Amino acid sequence: AELYLRMLPTPLKFKFHFTEDCEHLDHVPLDGVPSSATAILASIYTYNAGRSEYVAFSFGRRGSRQCLVWDDYLFNSGQAVSDVFVTHNGDSRRSWYGHARPTQIIPVHTTSGAPTIDIATYDANYDQYVTLTVVGYVQGQGAFLPTHLRQTLSIEETDIDKQYYGLRPPGLPEQVRASALLMSWSLFDRARNDHWVIAFGRQRDNNASLFDTAVFDASPPESHNDVTLTNSGDQAGDDYYGVATGMTVVPVTGDNATFNARI
Repeated sequence: AELYLRMLPTPLKFKFHFTEDCEHLDHVPLDGVPSSATAILASIYTYNAGRSEYVAFSFGRRGSRQCLVWDDYLFNSGQAVSDVFVTHNGDSRRSWYGHARPTQIIPVHTTSGAPTIDIATYDANYDQYVTLTVVGYVQGQGAFLPTHLRQTLSIEETDIDKQYYGLRPPGLPEQVRASALLMSWSLFDRARNDHWVIAFGRQRDNNASLFDTAVFDASPPESHNDVTLTNSGDQAGDDYYGVATGMTVVPVTGDNATFNARI
């Protein structure tokens, strides 16, 4: 399957106001987006009127209706909440005044008219304001799986780092041939450590030292792998209950669509 990215002549804004915990909106029409779209390209802006320490939001084609997603609940649930999952950590940290995320690829429901999207909020006890700014859309059939697949990784607290080789999400059809996978990651550290990193992609032996200027100084540049995510949970404070950054494009190796990871 091939994907084609199309830009809208002018951005479209969709606004959502949530007032309850674990509130779900199903099949919301995205008027102005062509019916041929299989995903939208949209930035996400969230604001929590209660400045709560941890709330979360999901977008796309909804999966489970579970309401507990903080700490390791999501890891242990065996389920996926939706295509794109993001967190908003606001108490005395970075999201006090709101949190903006760059353009996301968000799969949608295709219909004979405008495509639709499912949106949900979690662990929210105050008014939540969500703004989707759609700048474009994706065309192309067969690139988005009909159901969500889960890939879980873990490391013991006593380990300094851990490497994984030849990862392939369980349930990914054998006939799938891809140059990259679209994945939405959620990270949590039970010890609430201040800074830990996961790097994944096509490199086998990437650099494990990824703090301060280590990435800047690394040589060769591929030594930190294709994709790097951080979780800062204690004094850095943002991610005490976990963090999710939304959709990530993970380059894979060969015809069998595998990738490597290091925590």
